[in-house]
Amino acid sequence: MGDTDPSILVGDFNAVPSAPESQPLQTSYTDAWTKAGHGDGMTFPAGGPTERIDDIYTTDQVKPVVTRVLHTDPTASDHLPVISRVVVAP
Repeated sequence: MGDTDPSILVGDFNAVPSAPESQPLQTSYTDAWTKAGHGDGMTFPAGGPTERIDDIYTTDQVKPVVTRVLHTDPTASDHLPVISRVVVAP
């Protein structure tokens, strides 16, 4: 992820956004949940989520419009999926 290219970083970060290890991402990139999240954002564990440890981060050229957790069949994974609709600037 560079300074000039539109980029999206997604994944299971195993840390809540307020954790010290999350701060470099929180300060350098846009947290799609903070910008456009709906609901509480909890993703883990899937059967009764209590933590937001699955995140989507974007560079300035990518604007999150809507971000949400899919509350589908939790047997597919031990995490619930997070999706975001984004607009990518040229």
